[in-house]
Amino acid sequence: MKCMQKFAGLAVLGVAGVCGSAGATWLMQSEPVQAQEGDKDVLTAREFHLVDDKGVPRMMFDIGDDGSARITMMDANLKPRLQLGVDGEQASCAFLDDKGTPRYVVAHRNKDNNVLITFADAKGTPRLLQSLTDDG
Repeated sequence: MKCMQKFAGLAVLGVAGVCGSAGATWLMQSEPVQAQEGDKDVLTAREFHLVDDKGVPRMMFDIGDDGSARITMMDANLKPRLQLGVDGEQASCAFLDDKGTPRYVVAHRNKDNNVLITFADAKGTPRLLQSLTDDG
């Protein structure tokens, strides 16, 4: 191979490398995540996960299929342990056991303005139910 052929080959490889780098950079660049148009201090999403240092979800904010809004907090073993929820009928706070069964629930019903406190066994069967009515 002559010296001129070697030089031409190196030049082609150099140009191809520069073009490939520029093309990859152009293809991979994207716009940074922005808030929705309008209020720049508001992040709008259907579901949001708060993660730990390893990227594991520890808290979730979501909207159920029925339109209910929920906040669920997980323990170190990633089991749901506390759930706050609100829908058209009530607002509630539920403490769950390590299997995800609600064991202690406090709820306020909109319809009759009652406050309900429920203690359940390991199967989720209510064992003690206390209802506080609007009129006492």
